[in-house]
Amino acid sequence: MTLAQSWPRAIKFLKKTVAQKDYNQDAELGYEGRLMMFHQLWLAYGDNFYQTLHRHYRVSAPDLPTDAEKINSFIINASIYSGYNLASFFTTWGLMPKDPNAYNTLMAELNALKLPDTRIDPYTLTDLAD
Repeated sequence: MTLAQSWPRAIKFLKKTVAQKDYNQDAELGYEGRLMMFHQLWLAYGDNFYQTLHRHYRVSAPDLPTDAEKINSFIINASIYSGYNLASFFTTWGLMPKDPNAYNTLMAELNALKLPDTRIDPYTLTDLAD
């Protein structure tokens, strides 16, 4: 499946309400559609974003035994290395914790970073020809 074929799945998913979204469980979104979230981060922040983020994980080698810890770490570190609070981006993609306590903890960590909100909404970016 090409990027052009994956975008319609992602765009349809992004149009759902926040309550309807679950990034990890949505069968219609599928594997290819989920990759578009990562592609949007690349479109917004370029090659250096992922190079720096991957370097962080290689050097720090955090022990993250649960999927929830891995997701939260990714959200926090993606925010740090983009230089922006990406909570709205990941909320739009349905990747934020569903458990209220876990959500509040993650938001407190993100807010403690005092990063500005994004100047653009990365979830609006595609590389489709008009």
